[in-house]
Amino acid sequence: MSRLKIECFDKRIVISGNITEFYSIPYMRIFLNEFDALVESDLITINYSSDEEFIEIYKELNETIIEEGFIFEVGENIGIRYNDFLSEEDRFNQFSKEARDIRENKIEKDSFEDFITTLDRDMINRKLYRLQYLSAFHLAFSQNACNFSVPGAGKTSIVYGAYSYLRNLEKENSKFVDKILVICPISAFGPWIDEYESCYGVKPNCMRISGEISQDEKKSYFYSMHPKELTLISYHSTINLKKDLEFYLKNNNVLVVLDEAHKIKNTNGGIIASTIMDLAEFPKAKFVLTGTPMPNSYKDLYNIFKFIWPTKDIVKYNQNQLDNMTLNSNDERIPDLIDNVKPFFIRIRKNDLSNMPVPIENEPVKIEMGFYQRQIYSFISSKIKYDLDELAYSEVKKELVKAKLVRLMQVASNPYLLANPVRTLGVELDFEVDSFNESSIVKTIENYLSLEIPPKYVATHKLVEKIKNKGEKVVIWTTYIGNLNGLKDFLNSKGINTVSVYGETPIESDDKEVMSREQIIKEFKSNDEITVLVTNPFAVAESISLHKECHNAIYFERTFNAAHFIQSKDRIHRYGLRSTDEINYYYLVTEDSIDEKIHEVLKEKERRMREVIESEEIPLFRNLDDDAIDDETLLNIMRNYDEL
Repeated sequence: MSRLKIECFDKRIVISGNITEFYSIPYMRIFLNEFDALVESDLITINYSSDEEFIEIYKELNETIIEEGFIFEVGENIGIRYNDFLSEEDRFNQFSKEARDIRENKIEKDSFEDFITTLDRDMINRKLYRLQYLSAFHLAFSQNACNFSVPGAGKTSIVYGAYSYLRNLEKENSKFVDKILVICPISAFGPWIDEYESCYGVKPNCMRISGEISQDEKKSYFYSMHPKELTLISYHSTINLKKDLEFYLKNNNVLVVLDEAHKIKNTNGGIIASTIMDLAEFPKAKFVLTGTPMPNSYKDLYNIFKFIWPTKDIVKYNQNQLDNMTLNSNDERIPDLIDNVKPFFIRIRKNDLSNMPVPIENEPVKIEMGFYQRQIYSFISSKIKYDLDELAYSEVKKELVKAKLVRLMQVASNPYLLANPVRTLGVELDFEVDSFNESSIVKTIENYLSLEIPPKYVATHKLVEKIKNKGEKVVIWTTYIGNLNGLKDFLNSKGINTVSVYGETPIESDDKEVMSREQIIKEFKSNDEITVLVTNPFAVAESISLHKECHNAIYFERTFNAAHFIQSKDRIHRYGLRSTDEINYYYLVTEDSIDEKIHEVLKEKERRMREVIESEEIPLFRNLDDDAIDDETLLNIMRNYDEL
């Protein structure tokens, strides 16, 4: 009777013995070919990449060998590995069940109360609310988990809560950590430092890995015998420090936090994503944070769950299957996918936030166009009419109409913006004012600011004075850089101390004469003399919180993009507000203009988005089609063109 031996060496299963007879089994030839096995006269070598793949191959070989009547010997190393895997699998399954129970609030009362006691003793300046305690408990128990809570739910405080528990364990405990490495955008460095002080009452022992220090200093830091308790590094910086980070993680008890973790969703070999994934096996604990935007594809979840458990197939669907589910919202596999990942994430919705004040949605401030503004608006509007008639016949024409609608949006706020090229869909289109034939209109545009003050500027000043007289601050949201700079200068000329942050504002600055975004925002929040911050959604990301110092937002102008709109609203409406705080949103709308259409469309888009965010476990924004000016909106404008 034929003999075989199965052994395991460093991600390789090796079969020796009567290979010719074994390989003659038709089914086994097909199976081995699937795994690109190397078949030699007296040896078969099969490479595997994961524990799941190892167990799949071993089980199939074992069953086939027994069924075909071979006498076989199992090498000691493969037997130990197989038994270890089964034991680990049992532990993981039990852990998954317990993690699911925690997220469903089925927890042992005494353990939870002990956890809360530890946090309250350690976090002397911060008391979490029940759902935050539960979220922190889930992270601390899991050690490898995600928090998908909405912006403003206090994810940073939740992380520090879990960390408080883990750092107070006995040092011999396998879960003990005493260092945090936060990988995040540079704009989030400040909030992580500030929140540490808010929680613990002291400034953190912190290292910022940024452009302010040399590459040699960065490398040396990660080999230090005494690295800081809190280390902050940007996603981009990890690329050139991968080996140094690996050493640091192997030689310290580190909790790694991925903040705004949608940065690692690229499954097609993106260098940032692949760098982070290569580090996944080394930390003692891993927390993944991401709120809005939620996934555009279920494939966005693949790397997130692979990062927290590299050796486990949590998602249980391949990337092609995830793409197919994304395209079909009724795919029967979607509930199973969500159920697979449920134990490993927790999510707080906006409706879950206790004692949050309901923001006041003030009625739009209606603004009458100026005489010259109306002339220019009517001219641009008439130029679109002909294009709309041909819209259905040309995709190119459709994009040109979208570009001209942007021009119409600019005129509704400040006609002088027409001196600049328009940008839409990432493509620069040439619509310079000298392309218009009417020389009188061209002259009116060129001289507009000497003919009249944009009426929206006047209305903004009036509203800001009202807010200032109450002793309060206000953030003004704009879209176009021309208005951002113009408003800042206009308000400063009226004696209202105004600062601004936008794309060209440096994220970091070594120049003492030039302030960084973080410095400007900090100055706005702390300096009582500064009343106004003018900014746009592109510059002030989801990690920025203004809610403690600023309770008013003026929307000078908006686009059809609801995701940016919602994110901007969340800057001042977040956990930490008192129930008595009054949050005000003000909308400036030019009468008889496209502004009115934008306001109407955004109200409906926001309603749909909020509904999805609050009702679904993992909201899929792709299904909401939120292009700046999507085809549905464009057709709606066509049907109601006279309203523009």
